[in-house]
Amino acid sequence: NSTTQGYLPLDDQAPAWLRDIARFFAIRSQFVLTGNVDDYVLMPASNMAVPISLKDAVGALLEVCCYDFLLCYDPFDHFQLHAPTADKIGKLKTSSIGLNLDTNGHLEGSSRKLIETMRKLAALHSPRGALLIEYPTQFGDEGQKELFGASLKLSHMAPQLPMLDGKARFNPIFWVTKNVDDLPAWFVLHNERIRVQTVKKPEIG
Repeated sequence: NSTTQGYLPLDDQAPAWLRDIARFFAIRSQFVLTGNVDDYVLMPASNMAVPISLKDAVGALLEVCCYDFLLCYDPFDHFQLHAPTADKIGKLKTSSIGLNLDTNGHLEGSSRKLIETMRKLAALHSPRGALLIEYPTQFGDEGQKELFGASLKLSHMAPQLPMLDGKARFNPIFWVTKNVDDLPAWFVLHNERIRVQTVKKPEIG
């Protein structure tokens, strides 16, 4: 399957870690992306490979798996809709998430607002989407404890929901960090609903 940009995230030449994520959408509610997360991703498109950002790669994968949007959050720029369009912004405003994004797909937020949004996203039947959280170590000690505590509970409570292709999947949460050890061990370890996915350097050749 290809995306509207012509990317082929499920192609045999696509990064293996990206294809792994697609296989786990039905059994993992959260993913920790670690390793080479600041570099580009080499994505097959038609007869060539195109270097794109990690967000673009995740967004492309979500598109071919029948998701409607990728919402991003970091403690500096807060909420930002990836590749915002008037249609996507309108759907998020009128959905049960109710995010009043501006015309650029941006909204100021806080860790409390993020937790509230995570909970609503997990149960969202339409539109279907994912949340990608960057720089999770920059929330501050108290903010981190509250955020990861709520996320741990949510990882077990989030429901699998049917999608347009007839398959049931979670609305996933992605955590992006260079080093998985930066996250609390009690959050990551021995949790069958959270998958740690190492992003490897692109193979050029």
